[in-house]
Amino acid sequence: QGYGNCSWRYLHGRAVQVTPDEEWLWFDVTDVVQQWLGGSEPLGLFKLSVHCPCEEGPGATDDLKVTIEGRGHWGGLQGLGRSL
Repeated sequence: QGYGNCSWRYLHGRAVQVTPDEEWLWFDVTDVVQQWLGGSEPLGLFKLSVHCPCEEGPGATDDLKVTIEGRGHWGGLQGLGRSL
């Protein structure tokens, strides 16, 4: 299976106000990940992405910098009945 834009299923989205200052954004994705894990389709990949780039022109990138923090050691994912 290819991993182009047509192979991803949209689960949830958030709109944010873009400012010139760097800032931390926080999203609780627990429900979305549980929905993904509880689905009937074979597990594939979880992709967190930007819908469209905020910057345009020379030097613009589509990079999304993400730090994942959580319970560690699959704390909240145990008992969901799916093998990771």
